[in-house]
Amino acid sequence: MKRLRTVAAVVLSTVIACSLVSTGHAQQPQPAGGSRPAGTLQPAEPILKITVVLSRVNGEKKIANLPFVLLVTPNGGPTTVQMSSQVPIPITTVNDGKSVSSYQYQNIGTNMNVQASPLEGGAYNISLSVNVSQELAPAEGFSTGRTQSFTSSTRITLKDGGSIQYNAATDKMTGDLVKVDVTLNVIK
Repeated sequence: MKRLRTVAAVVLSTVIACSLVSTGHAQQPQPAGGSRPAGTLQPAEPILKITVVLSRVNGEKKIANLPFVLLVTPNGGPTTVQMSSQVPIPITTVNDGKSVSSYQYQNIGTNMNVQASPLEGGAYNISLSVNVSQELAPAEGFSTGRTQSFTSSTRITLKDGGSIQYNAATDKMTGDLVKVDVTLNVIK
C-alpha cells in the first residue's frame, strides 16, 4: 500500500509538471540582455494563418472562388495542401493501321506550398507556390475535353491583417482571368 501511494505521488507530480510546462507556467523570466539560461523554454512562435483565394472571372461573371486556409509556423518547414482527383483523359493511338482508344489518368486539382520567415517590424516574408489544373469542356472543333493549368510562385511581404492580390493571368483560349488573393493573420 505504501508503495502504491509513492507511485501515485510520482505520477501526480509528473502530470502537474507536464501541465505547467505545456501552459508556460514553468518558464523562467527572461533576464535583461535578451539571452535565456540554458535549459529554459523559449516562447512559442506565433502561428500564421494564410488565406489564399483563387478566383476565376470571365468579364464581369465570377466563375469560381476557391478559398484555402494554411497554418504556417515562421521559420518552420513548408505547409502544403493538395486537393485533386484523377480524371481519365482519352488517348487514341494507331496500331497496325487501326485506331485504338485508351485512357491515361491525370491529376486535376490544386497544389499549394507556403513558407514564412519573420522580418523586422512585425512583417513576414511569405513564399507561395500555386499549381491549379482543371478539366474544361471540349473546344469548338474538338470531340474531347481539355485541361487547363495555372502555375505561379512568388515571394511577398505582409503584416498581420495585410492582404494583397499578387497575380492575375488571362487564359488566351477562354478569356478567363485567374486572380490570387493572399491574406495574413497572426494567431498569437
